Amino acid sequence: MTRTSGSFCPTIQLYPPGGGDVACSGGCYFGSASAEVDCNLTTSGSWTIVVKDDDSVETGDYKLTFLLLGGPLTAPSDPDHDGGAVSSGQTTGGMIDTPSDMDGFTFQGSANQRVRIVMTRTSGSFCPTIQLYPPGGGDAACSGGCYFGSASAEIDCNLTMSGSWTIVVKDDDGVETGDYKLTLLLLGGPLTAPSDPDQDGGAISSGQTTKRVIDVPSDMDGFTFQGSANQRVRIVMTRTSGSFCPTMQIYPPGGGDAACTGGCYFGSASAEVDCNLTTSGSWAIMVKDDDGVETGDYRLTLLLLGGPLTAPSEPDQDGGAISSGRTTNGMIDVPSDMDGFTFQGSANQRVRIVMARTSGDFCPTIQLYPPGGGDAACSGGCYFGSASAELDCNLTTSGSWTIVVKDDDGVETGDYNLSFEEF
Repeated sequence: MTRTSGSFCPTIQLYPPGGGDVACSGGCYFGSASAEVDCNLTTSGSWTIVVKDDDSVETGDYKLTFLLLGGPLTAPSDPDHDGGAVSSGQTTGGMIDTPSDMDGFTFQGSANQRVRIVMTRTSGSFCPTIQLYPPGGGDAACSGGCYFGSASAEIDCNLTMSGSWTIVVKDDDGVETGDYKLTLLLLGGPLTAPSDPDQDGGAISSGQTTKRVIDVPSDMDGFTFQGSANQRVRIVMTRTSGSFCPTMQIYPPGGGDAACTGGCYFGSASAEVDCNLTTSGSWAIMVKDDDGVETGDYRLTLLLLGGPLTAPSEPDQDGGAISSGRTTNGMIDVPSDMDGFTFQGSANQRVRIVMARTSGDFCPTIQLYPPGGGDAACSGGCYFGSASAELDCNLTTSGSWTIVVKDDDGVETGDYNLSFEEF
């Protein structure tokens, strides 16, 4: 219930069928212009809503909106008809068209499935708010709101049961209005929807670079790959047009919190993830604008150390095995590109690696990873605009070591020579 004129304090009381005390109530607080009720009905029948000024002294106009979860979420008399079923990978538009308006959306989810929802304001001045309700009634399982005047709200949580879940979106205070976009991703389910025009997302393999677009506010793209426990994963996402801030999260098989995250910093055009996988199975990568507001094109590259370092679909085929005393040439051919090389090394052996740029203006960067996963053991980068990077260190264990080379920011491109020596 939202006051639209006057100075009264909105109050709502909900009475059960057949008489009895108020089952639920809501009032305005600290002079707010709205009141809300959010509760489970305890019995079936004809319920009664009573609205008034809290002190029964002041007067004014109001708007009242009613949503019954598990029932119809749109009414024939409602002009905007926002709400209804939404599928994973879909972005839908809607409008908070009057004070007190709420829109409800439903989707089918499974227990332990991870759900990501982004709601972004595209006009007006309302504060986006999302609440997610379980099948069969109950308190909101997850909620998200705008903070510090931001234009978006997010939900990132595990579903606790299988069935039809309900998303309710509104202005936080129920007062302001405007248009919005809403995107749903169900990890472990389809990551694209037939109704979504860009069809971004899907399976990605080690060594592959894919080109995609954050095409509307709230858009998220999801990718999957097969990984093994203790395998090291490197992912680079680089913006190639627009002004969005690249953000990545990777999620483990079977649901759970993001295992690793990466974002743009200080206005940079790229984000990176560099971490060990904790379990084997199908992992999910979720990419978006950090605030869910801006749009643009991007490139995404995946490297799984200990697995293939080139993909059949890649035109340059850089990377693979390298031997001591050899110099090989390669190319950082597109933004986000990384090349991986492997060699057999022994504990306490000394290695020296030099990467020299031969064309372009990228900043050479080298990282050396141990067998069996783990953080980079050694790294080297270009300094003060130099055209080369060097790495000189002792190996700590025996086995197959991996060299990863790239542009430091994942943005620029060019050719290079890579020299490798073992002592």
